[in-house]
Amino acid sequence: LLVEERLAAGTRTASGTSHYRWEGTVHERTYWTVTAFTTRDNLERLYELVRAHHADDLPGVTYHEIDAAAAFLDWIEANTR
Repeated sequence: LLVEERLAAGTRTASGTSHYRWEGTVHERTYWTVTAFTTRDNLERLYELVRAHHADDLPGVTYHEIDAAAAFLDWIEANTR
């Protein structure tokens, strides 16, 4: 959906076990981590889409800037317009 809506040029997924405290209780759950290649301009719309479609009350969405080859960054820019 992120790629279809042009909020990400591409995505990469990995699964893992998460341990966290929520509403006073410790939980263990398997989650999928999705790396979405996007631009800063798309962040708010991306956050809104994830919140609207994620089952958790507070999806763990974070943003990290990357240092990458200019061609890769251009590809992200071109595919998220």
